[in-house]
Order: sequence, then C-alpha cells, then structure tokens
Amino acid sequence: MKGLFIKDLLILKSRKQLFLVVGFLAIMYAFLGMHAFAMQFLGLLGASSVVSTLSYDFMDNGGTFLFALPFTRRQYLAEKYLISIGGGVVGILIGLLVVAAGVATGNPISGDELVTYLTVGVLIANFMVCFMIPLEIKFGAEQSRTAMFAVLACVLIIAVLVAKILPEAVVARLVVFFLGLSDVQIIAGIVVICLALLGISVFLSNLFIKKKEF
Repeated sequence: MKGLFIKDLLILKSRKQLFLVVGFLAIMYAFLGMHAFAMQFLGLLGASSVVSTLSYDFMDNGGTFLFALPFTRRQYLAEKYLISIGGGVVGILIGLLVVAAGVATGNPISGDELVTYLTVGVLIANFMVCFMIPLEIKFGAEQSRTAMFAVLACVLIIAVLVAKILPEAVVARLVVFFLGLSDVQIIAGIVVICLALLGISVFLSNLFIKKKEF
C-alpha cells in the first residue's frame, strides 16, 4: 500500500496552489473571529481533497491499469479511508493553529466553544469521508455529487417529518436529555456515531468495488 499513499500524496502536491489560497482564507476568517468556520472549513477541505483522488484514479479508464498492479481491492479501500481520515485530522489540526493565531490577535474563544467547534469539525470531516467514498466508487465523480445531495436531502426531509410527527412533549424531553449530557458523554456518543458510519461506509464501499468492472 505504500505506493498508493505516494500516488495520492503526489496528486495532492499538484494542487498545492489551491491549499495555499484556502489556507489564506481560513486565516482571514480566524482573524475576523469566525473560528468555527475556519476550523470546520479546513477539516472539510482536508478530507474532501483526499477523497477527490478517487476521481483521478478512475479517470479515462485508469482503473483498468491501476487494479492490474499487485494490490487487492480491499487494500485499495483501506488506503483511501486511512489517508482520507488522515487528511481530515491534519486539516483540523491546522485549523487549531489558525484559531490560536486568531486568538493571539485579539479574538478570544472559550474552552467550551473550542470543544464544540472541534467536535463539529470532526463530525463534518467524518461525514464527508463516509458518504463520498462509497458514492464515488458507485457512481463516479460527477454523479456522486448529485447522489450525495439527494442523500442529504432525504435525511433532512426525514428529520423534519419525524420532528413534526413526534408529540411536542417527546421533543421537549429529547432536548432536555441532550442538554443534560456531560462533555464525556457527548464525546463518547460522537465516537460511537463516527464508528458506526465508518463501518457502514466500509461495508458499502467493499460491496461496490467488488462489483465494479474496469
């Protein structure tokens, strides 16, 4: 899998101008006090940029050549998930540094706010990886974006319908329950959600790539 990591890193290196521009924008947001956006933006960029290397792999029937090399499809998926999650982590860590620079210039942030922004950033990066990898494999670069919007729209519609169907008393109890959770419980819940989504995503990706013909 070492060769796959090198390939993807070289692809990312060719897009360094984009990263510099986005990094500059994130710094400006942090200096303006928009810490949440800066951190989450960089986490999302880190994950999505690595996931986008899938489209380069399959461009112009590149999969035919790629999967003639000595590695299995399962190893290919493992590399994609590892480097995509790593990209999200790197983006969030850079976001922390950017936020620290913003704080140093007179835009303070409380500890609770930092934890909240960090948590949301991790969730966004995780959702990006878990949704985009199986969709890219199944539908390709162009159709996967349409499919992702369709999935998100369905989730939003279901959430709205459930909120309307549930009695107000039940909704109020749920709100009180979530507000009463401690930081440790919230972090544990987020870890469980991320692992569950990751497991479903890996299962679907493995299923799709086994059936994919090149």
